[in-house]
Amino acid sequence: EMVIRIRGNHDFYGRIIYRDVTGNVLQILPNAFRTDTAFKADTDYVVPGPGDKFRLRVGAPFGEESVTLMASTKPLGDISTKEASNGLLIADAALDQVSTKTRALKLEPLDTTAPPQTAQAGKVDNSAEFIEQTWKVTTKTK
Repeated sequence: EMVIRIRGNHDFYGRIIYRDVTGNVLQILPNAFRTDTAFKADTDYVVPGPGDKFRLRVGAPFGEESVTLMASTKPLGDISTKEASNGLLIADAALDQVSTKTRALKLEPLDTTAPPQTAQAGKVDNSAEFIEQTWKVTTKTK
């Protein structure tokens, strides 16, 4: 059984991706049983945690795999997935492409007819922090 422990120094939204020994890219969180991806700062979390209606059981084939947490202070961008029979989501892209889409960087055309914006007191800060951390894991039979 696998348990993932995470903690952040800011409130954040998280996506957890698992790359198995054969190269499949699976989205552990969010999943069919847990769609909430918001985490509070300075709080220890485990996935799956209390209240979750799933567990993570590792099966063959075994070997070197990885778990990646993608976290942002703003909601994460959508990635293309297809549902697996076990409630996990299979990413329709390689891990590096999932990372790019998760950051949700988009080009938007400027409205050239609108007056230029100037800095104003109390203006909302739309900036976001993004971090990605990968842990290599070796799975094996008991």
